[in-house]
Amino acid sequence: MNAQSKGTTNAISAFYDGKMFSIFFVEFPPQAEKSLIDQNPSFNFIYICDAFQGFIIVLDGIPGDGMNEVWQEVQIVFNTLVPQQFFTDNDILAAASLGLITLVKTNEFYTCPVIGKKPK
Repeated sequence: MNAQSKGTTNAISAFYDGKMFSIFFVEFPPQAEKSLIDQNPSFNFIYICDAFQGFIIVLDGIPGDGMNEVWQEVQIVFNTLVPQQFFTDNDILAAASLGLITLVKTNEFYTCPVIGKKPK
C-alpha cells in the first residue's frame, strides 16, 4: 500500500461486489502482524495493485457477508492482461485462474472497518 496510508487511519474507497464503499484502513504494527499470521487461521483478503496507479482496492467481504476483522493484503500482478480496475473478488479470482494475473499474499495485515456505501 502507499506510504500515505501505512499505519494511519484514512477513509478510502473500496469495491465489494461491484459497489463502492468507504472504509477505514489501518495497518497492524509488525509484531501484531506476526502474531496474526501465527494464531489466526482465517483472514479476509484486500486486493491491491500498487503498480497500477489509481487502482481502487477490492474487498472479499463486508459486515453481514462473510467479513472477518482481519484483512491480509494481496498484491495483484498483471501478467498478460492490460492493467485494469477490478470490481469484485470473483473477477480477480477468475483472472488469476486463467493466468492473466498473479496474486501475491503479503505479510501486511490491516483492520478495515467498512463505514458505509460511498455517496454518489
